Amino acid sequence: RFESKNFKSKYYCYCCVVLLLLSLLLLLSLLLLLLLLLLFLLFCFILQKYHAFILLYNDEDGEKDMLSQLILLIYHKDRKREGRGERGEREEMEVLLKIFPLSIFV
Repeated sequence: RFESKNFKSKYYCYCCVVLLLLSLLLLLSLLLLLLLLLLFLLFCFILQKYHAFILLYNDEDGEKDMLSQLILLIYHKDRKREGRGERGEREEMEVLLKIFPLSIFV
């Protein structure tokens, strides 16, 4: 009888340790997911706030890829909504490229 009680207490202790470790693992994974979400929101905020855009160039022919075309399209639509002309846009883009050199070469 004494051995069976000792065995049960050890079994419950191991179960508690396993549950504690699983809960810690779940908590860490949730914190990591939250951190990734915050980094993504920060990146979106920077793109929206400063109207920065990323130019991705193909080395072979020098044409922009689909992502950079999409970002430039969003940038142009945002500028047109504010009622600025093309010359103002070009000057503003040149200033932005000096401030934010966010070009990524593939």
